Amino acid sequence: METQFEIENKYLRAKIAYYEGNPIMSDDEFDILEMGLKTIGSKVVNQVGAKRKDFDFQHPNPMLSLGKIQTEEGNIMYAELKAWYDKRIKMLSEKGISFKTPLLEWLMKYDGNAINCIYKGNKLVEILTRGDGISGKNVTNKISSLVPSELILSNITDPDSTYEIRCEAVMPLKAFEKVNKERIANGEQEFANARNFIAGVLGDDKIKTNYINDIVLIPLHLLENGNHLSVEYLVNWKQLPRICKSYMSAYDVNFFNEFVELRKTSPFGLDGIVVSFPAEYRKYLGQNDHDPEWSIAIKFVPEETSTDVVGIEWNVGKTGELAPVVLLKPVTLAGTIVKRASGYNGGYIIKNKIGVGAKVSISKAGDIIPEIISILSPATSNFDLPEDCPMCGNPLTFDNIHLMCNNDSCDGKMIKRFGVGAKVLDLKGVAGKTLTPFVGHFDSILDLFVWVRENAKDETAFEVFDFKLGSRSLEIFIKAFTNIKTIPLAKVIESFGLDNIGKSITREAANFYCGAEYDFKCQEKVLVELVKSDDFKTKVFDYVNKLEALGVKIEMPKNKNSLITNTVKNAPIKEQIYAELTGSPKPQWKTKEEFMELFTNLENVALSDSKCKYLITDSYSSTSGKMKAANKKGIKIITYNDFYKQYK
Repeated sequence: METQFEIENKYLRAKIAYYEGNPIMSDDEFDILEMGLKTIGSKVVNQVGAKRKDFDFQHPNPMLSLGKIQTEEGNIMYAELKAWYDKRIKMLSEKGISFKTPLLEWLMKYDGNAINCIYKGNKLVEILTRGDGISGKNVTNKISSLVPSELILSNITDPDSTYEIRCEAVMPLKAFEKVNKERIANGEQEFANARNFIAGVLGDDKIKTNYINDIVLIPLHLLENGNHLSVEYLVNWKQLPRICKSYMSAYDVNFFNEFVELRKTSPFGLDGIVVSFPAEYRKYLGQNDHDPEWSIAIKFVPEETSTDVVGIEWNVGKTGELAPVVLLKPVTLAGTIVKRASGYNGGYIIKNKIGVGAKVSISKAGDIIPEIISILSPATSNFDLPEDCPMCGNPLTFDNIHLMCNNDSCDGKMIKRFGVGAKVLDLKGVAGKTLTPFVGHFDSILDLFVWVRENAKDETAFEVFDFKLGSRSLEIFIKAFTNIKTIPLAKVIESFGLDNIGKSITREAANFYCGAEYDFKCQEKVLVELVKSDDFKTKVFDYVNKLEALGVKIEMPKNKNSLITNTVKNAPIKEQIYAELTGSPKPQWKTKEEFMELFTNLENVALSDSKCKYLITDSYSSTSGKMKAANKKGIKIITYNDFYKQYK
């Protein structure tokens, strides 16, 4: 008998085949299948579109992310790993399970893309990306050649069983270098790393896939009907992972050091180690809300290297602050060529004498973003900060930390404000470079929003803004605006991208405008006066009326506050709190946004913002780049739970 998962995915395959003109079942069969799914409340029948190949297919079992331990130089945080291990031994003991073979499995953590290869018996059914862990995109047609079409296990394959082979899709670093060389030769933008390239291949039909055979799928987990088996049962897989096994003891540091050395010579990008209990114990340990209890990742110390500074580039932010980007002599770091790193602010550049000729040590924060770790030698010649704004020519001011352009009409500010507005409104695929040609022609992203909706059917109107008629980029741009059906009033206000006008104050402003209960007492007075002014309110509702006339529904706040808002009213906080939120607030809160809803006076800002006073994190033991930066800057570190207890 077919499971709901199998029926849903059969339905989606039939739908795709129909759109492609190659139906695999009659209309009557399809209608009966769809009716049955509607009867049981399946959500897949709501997936719509023409000729879509990227429907969300459900995984037979959730693909969860791993909990993490961040290493420090020469230290695998043994105490934290031992505590994790001891807790699981206790969990097994409480369930009456004796851990008779206390061996742990150690294997490399590949820096790639999670893939699920699904077999029915020994026949390949489909290959899905991880997606949100519950459902993923069907990429069978793209990469089925990389895996066996028939599964061979060292034990008997049950023809009625569903087998999942959870893999990491990786690419040799040398092959990835060829990809970027080819893109540079064609005038295309480089990919940041092999992981991003593979994600592009899997998600975008227009990215060249002539390197598809260089992608390798390395199996990490094997499941039969949701129960774990050892990947060592796989017989005909091209490449199996190297698995080391050891007793849990202080001597496990030897395994760690071995893997660190292996990282230096591995053909693939590696960013840590995965430590797991053997397959036969995993069903007893189970999982929590967001990761399995039977496995944990130990993250490597980010790779570090040195190079020379060849220049400084200054970018104007939405507040008018000029952010320096340090231009570097190209150097290979963590599998990619690095040419740029953040310079934080003008004060940092002057204090550390970073200029042409300086030598710096760099690493990648989270193995992604290049950042300067230390100054090995200062600039060889004197240099001065720019005196005029590179975007508008306005004279700059400098307070020994921040280099500012105070021209409210500066194109640099407006580009960033448009970008902030696009993000607030969730305009898919619309970012800085796409928006730049519109700055100076429109007052805000809302102004542009109205214009695009009014001219969506006249593509010639977009030619003056550097779009080619009939181009895919123009199609994506127009759809980003026309696909939006509903916008909350608070987001209309926030989308102006004004300085310090974030989620909390716009929520209260929306309540104020609509006669609902509001609370501005923790907000800055000058900002409250701005959003409460008749001129600003008139401006907001002018756009509301225009958007509604174009078919966009504006969600208004309810007249009665929710339980959360009533709880917050009695909070003892008297001042606005600016903090950066990092990590995950789970399991108590699903998202950072849900956590922030508990506070009317909490504003999420970057660590680099001078107002930032807190780093709210999920663990005091984390040694991420943000934790180190917060310590360096004297910013208070506090967990989500402790912040809630202190300020609720």
